[in-house]
Amino acid sequence: MGSAGYVATRSIRQTAFLDANWAGINTGQAGRQLVQKFGRSATTQYFGSIGTVKYDSLQSRLQRQFSGGFQLQISYAWAKSLGSTAENSTSSPRVAIPAYWGLNYGPTPQDRRHNMSINSVYELPFGTGKHWGHNRFAAAVLGGWQVNALARLSTGTPVTPTAPATALNAPGSSNIADCNGPVTKVGLRTQWWDRRTLADPNAVSPNVPRFGTCGTGVLRGPGLINVDMGVFRKIRITDRLSVQIRGEAFNVSNTPHFANPNADISSSNFGLIGDVQNTGREGNDQRLFRVGAKIAF
Repeated sequence: MGSAGYVATRSIRQTAFLDANWAGINTGQAGRQLVQKFGRSATTQYFGSIGTVKYDSLQSRLQRQFSGGFQLQISYAWAKSLGSTAENSTSSPRVAIPAYWGLNYGPTPQDRRHNMSINSVYELPFGTGKHWGHNRFAAAVLGGWQVNALARLSTGTPVTPTAPATALNAPGSSNIADCNGPVTKVGLRTQWWDRRTLADPNAVSPNVPRFGTCGTGVLRGPGLINVDMGVFRKIRITDRLSVQIRGEAFNVSNTPHFANPNADISSSNFGLIGDVQNTGREGNDQRLFRVGAKIAF
């Protein structure tokens, strides 16, 4: 059984924390809006709208139930999510100046262009009603076992190369790097990107404070490949009472799922990956074993 469809959402007038006390480029603290009117220098946030968040995707699924108790399902989504860097109501845009809000627009942090999941269930062919192990002893020892597997594969999330905001002299706003060409992916944990086509806008135009040319979300971090497995066994005690015992392993290969690298071009650690994504169960990324039991009556 297969299916495919176009799935999209629009979040119109997405709210975010905006700063009413923003300052223009090269105006410093004296240029803050509320400093000029009331002498108030503190950041002053309010709920406002910064545009529309768009999600478009092609979502497909293949599902097959084979003979012998084997089931397989493959799901794939080719998607794009675009919006502001303040894509939810608890965050603030990178650029606070209303005239430059367009610089915040790009792939959202949740944008993963390719997502695939593969899950399967296999009932072992032993026990009553199965191909082998029909006698009472074999059914008691080998019957009722089931093996599950789930694999997830996805591409990396967007990253914005940043530059020092000091020379920008616009309190409340961060700066973006200059892109002098396509940024090459190296793919090493200690150097994920080649920085040679990136530059500090202040170094390029030292006397003209400005925002960088790269734009939002132009780089991509590491993708994700993860496999979870489980072994279940259902034991029927009586017609109305049964017990299920289960053992599960998350991140079976104990492979680290790297987080996004350092994207500050002024840092000596630019391109260095120093953390993991913590996408596993129980809030960690390490291999995790779990056992349990369920009684049904």
